[in-house]
Parts: sequence; structure tokens; C-alpha cells
Amino acid sequence: MADVNIPLGAESEDLDISRALMVYDELSDAERREVFRNLYSAIAAFRQTSNVDHLITFADSVELMVNLKPEDRQALRIAASTPVRPEELIDLDEVRKILKE
Repeated sequence: MADVNIPLGAESEDLDISRALMVYDELSDAERREVFRNLYSAIAAFRQTSNVDHLITFADSVELMVNLKPEDRQALRIAASTPVRPEELIDLDEVRKILKE
């Protein structure tokens, strides 16, 4: 595996990384696989298009996941396994707005 060390800035960035690793440690194997699949999909899309928006969107998604409250993260896990009727679906951007509140 390539060893990439990105220099960190402020101490708060170290705390952010520690929090992210704690969230990662709580993920199931299936969730970790999905994160990696999405990461590589973003990389492949960037390589094909040179559009950094793919990488930015993935980074925003990971940041949102890391900053979720544990109870919200658990609610999402439960919701993901519950069938939803089409009329109950809402736009992903709307979900992001709700979660950031």
C-alpha cells in the first residue's frame, strides 16, 4: 500500500483525524467496503474527467459521516435496512441540510 503522508497544520486537524479514525473503527466491514468503493469511484471519475468535483463531493460525504452524532449515525443504519415507499424518498441535498442543522 502506498504510504502517503500529508503534512498537517493545526492541532485541531489532528483531533479531526482522530475523530475520523474513531468513526472508521465503528464501521462494519460492509460499510468500510462501501466507503472504499465510493473513494475509488471518485478517483476513477476524476481520472476520466479531470473534474475535481468528484473528489470534493466524496470528501464532503466523508466529512458529513464523521461529524454525525452517534445517535444519528445509528438511525441512518437502521433506516438503510428499512424498506421505503417511493413517496417517502427525499432529495439527498435535503438530507444533508437536515443533518447539518
